Amino acid sequence: MNGMKMIAVAGLVMVAGVAWGQVEWVNIYEHPNPLVPCEVIRTRDGGFVFAGSQAPGVFLFKVDEAGDSLWWRSYFDSIWVHCTSMIETEDGGFALAGYLRTENWDDYWLLRVDENGEELWSRSYGQGRDESEKCTALLQTADGGFALYGWYNTFNVNVLHPWLLITNRDGDSLWSRIYDPPYMDIMARGQDGGYLFAGYSRVVKADSTGEVEWVYGDERVHKVDAIIPAGVDWVLAGTLRENNLNFAIRLSVTGDVVWFKSYRASMHSMSSIVEAYNGGFLIGGNGPYFLRIDANGDSLWRATYRGGELISNCSVESVPNEGFVIGGRIFNPKFGVFLLKTTDQPFNIQIPGDSLSAEDSAPILPSIVSLLPPYPNPFNSTVTIPFVSGSAIQPTRLMIFDPLGRRVAELIPPGTVGLPAGKYSVVWDASGYAAGLYLIELQSDDQRIERQVILTK
Repeated sequence: MNGMKMIAVAGLVMVAGVAWGQVEWVNIYEHPNPLVPCEVIRTRDGGFVFAGSQAPGVFLFKVDEAGDSLWWRSYFDSIWVHCTSMIETEDGGFALAGYLRTENWDDYWLLRVDENGEELWSRSYGQGRDESEKCTALLQTADGGFALYGWYNTFNVNVLHPWLLITNRDGDSLWSRIYDPPYMDIMARGQDGGYLFAGYSRVVKADSTGEVEWVYGDERVHKVDAIIPAGVDWVLAGTLRENNLNFAIRLSVTGDVVWFKSYRASMHSMSSIVEAYNGGFLIGGNGPYFLRIDANGDSLWRATYRGGELISNCSVESVPNEGFVIGGRIFNPKFGVFLLKTTDQPFNIQIPGDSLSAEDSAPILPSIVSLLPPYPNPFNSTVTIPFVSGSAIQPTRLMIFDPLGRRVAELIPPGTVGLPAGKYSVVWDASGYAAGLYLIELQSDDQRIERQVILTK
């Protein structure tokens, strides 16, 4: 194929090619194991770094500004660890965070590596033997330490408590703070050194010591999915309770609404937001779907890929004076992740050759499984769980776990083998279960994919 090249980096293979339209280039990075990216960030030297989970362990790999592979690292290859967040540290290295499972319990974990991905140290943190903790967000504090945020719950008590943990630069715990439910899963840090937490239906602002300064709530909001500081203000994006509506909101430093805009964008979630170099913002969501708005929240343009479930876990980054870089998970032709660079104009995602193209009229079935967003979520009795099968040759299992890690339901009969390639949906009747957060887990072909749902009463 013209313009194609193969580069191997410790088991990682890159298939690179030139795309069409406003997309300048697309690279696919294949790996023997399924890769589930949680983050792609632009580094200070102009390159990009991916982080995420694999089976087992977590991965980190870096590419240069053209997307060419530089190095690949994997960690925790013998234990079950899930990576949820990654940042570049003040010294040019990186920190990764998430949660690790020991028996049926989860603990926060924090991994520190240098600029070449070499491990410096790792730590785990927990409330105690009768608690389970999951870290969902990571930031570096002004003094070089780290802020880990997520939730914990106590054995036999199905209530999720937001938990903020602060460490020094060596990962030693300094202090922590527990907030009142309901659970919030994302965090950002402002110019004042404080924190903004958001999730279902509410936004909480805390100062640098963790003390709550103000709370914002809006009955129209289903969930806040992404936050970005905008000067001293904050811009947030997410989904509304009304079907097929997404929103973006700008809150002032005191929690007042500067503007609130809704969009009929049909995204299940708006998972990433970045400030554009020339003003305004680009929002990325599941679908995948991308929405460009100006500084007042008005829509400028939209971009999409019609392959739907073949691309997921999208993250966006701004490139000064050029446009955007978008990274995420790709399901065809092999396990892997993709990275594309686009100008600040409407675009169609196209991947050359036998891979994916936004112009393909016939659907391309994935070669691995995908767990799609359940709906409705939250729910009060039944929830529909859609997933995609790629002709798995090993048993496929769809299970429900409570916050303590106990399996409470199995929705696909044990031993089911070789589901034909296609899209499926299963309805879980939870009318006999207690209200709270539950974990959906899809297992097939050595893959483990998770999503969370909230049962209300």
